[in-house]
Amino acid sequence: MNFDEKLSEKIDKYLARFEEINNLLTLEEVLCDEKMSIRLEKERKLLLPIAEKLEEINCLKNEINNKKANSQDLNEDFLFINQKIKNLETDLIEYIANMNSSNQQIIIELNAVKLTSKKLFNFLFDGYKKFCENNNLSFNILQNDGAFVKTRVEGQNAYDLFKNENGIHKSLNNSVQVVVYNDFEIKKENFGDKDIKIEIFRSNGAGGQNVNKVSTAVRITHLQTGITVSCQDERSQIQNKQRALENLKAKVEKVNAENCQKTLEIERKKNYNKTIIRNYNFEKDIITDLKTKMEFEMSKNTFELILNLKKIGS
Repeated sequence: MNFDEKLSEKIDKYLARFEEINNLLTLEEVLCDEKMSIRLEKERKLLLPIAEKLEEINCLKNEINNKKANSQDLNEDFLFINQKIKNLETDLIEYIANMNSSNQQIIIELNAVKLTSKKLFNFLFDGYKKFCENNNLSFNILQNDGAFVKTRVEGQNAYDLFKNENGIHKSLNNSVQVVVYNDFEIKKENFGDKDIKIEIFRSNGAGGQNVNKVSTAVRITHLQTGITVSCQDERSQIQNKQRALENLKAKVEKVNAENCQKTLEIERKKNYNKTIIRNYNFEKDIITDLKTKMEFEMSKNTFELILNLKKIGS
């Protein structure tokens, strides 16, 4: 079994990151930073099976090559070794697929419904950010208007970790609406021959007698969406085809962006929760989860609320 180009690139990327982490974990400044060390160890543990399986595959392939080089009879071992390689490659593909499926990208919105101070708002924002830093999740601010913040979080089980935060978080004089929903990237189009239909016809425009006699105009249809683009302004068929492909790509990506936005709006509406889910008593440093009736001690250092996201509301 040969890995396709896309999977090979992923494997190379994972191996490079695995080696980078191994090197980082030998540095004194990293080892002295407990949080960074824990975060890197978690990531290393995730990548370790990929490195181990690939090393075993390469060892078995080298064993076959060495026997060939030494003119040894492979009949006895070849089928066994080859099957073992295939099994390892299948295991590797499945592991990477499962690893990627648990990688989630989400949007988290914090909207101050009632705001007399930013204490609760800042507590939630800082807590979510801290939790992401400690759990190897990326945290990127997309919009910040003071009383409204929109962030993108990406990483292992991001949605599963934050989904119970949907709802209204309330303190004595403040309310913050939190909305968590899945994010979707706009699909980038790279057309292949199987994705499009190309038609050639004679140009009707200006451009000289020869241009109008020769079929230089191009019409391209994107089969999945049915979007069609024609181009006959250039002097050659190749130039018209290139221009038509560029225009078609732009049109299809615009449609993809519109569909993506509609999907995001549906996801947001589905997850919008007007229920008060948690009370925050800053005077007593107590957080009460209204679904589970559990109380948590508030801590600026440990952000126990954030570190127990999966426990609260489960």
